Amino acid sequence: MDKTINDVRRDQWRRIVSECLSRDPGLSKAQWCKDNGIRIRSFMYWQRKFRLEAVEQMDNRQNTLPSRAADL
Repeated sequence: MDKTINDVRRDQWRRIVSECLSRDPGLSKAQWCKDNGIRIRSFMYWQRKFRLEAVEQMDNRQNTLPSRAADL
């Protein structure tokens, strides 16, 4: 698949996940997805994908930070 298409799809899903996470607290994810015409399985796939990427980025940042023990 074309990289541009992937980027557009990723951006769309990032927006969708962000909107869902800022939904009314009384509304479940499943209901929000249903109200917005989004398949819950697709939503969960992308949410998991973005979370894993965030964890990976955090791990990479921690590995590049200097050790505090070396400063002592």
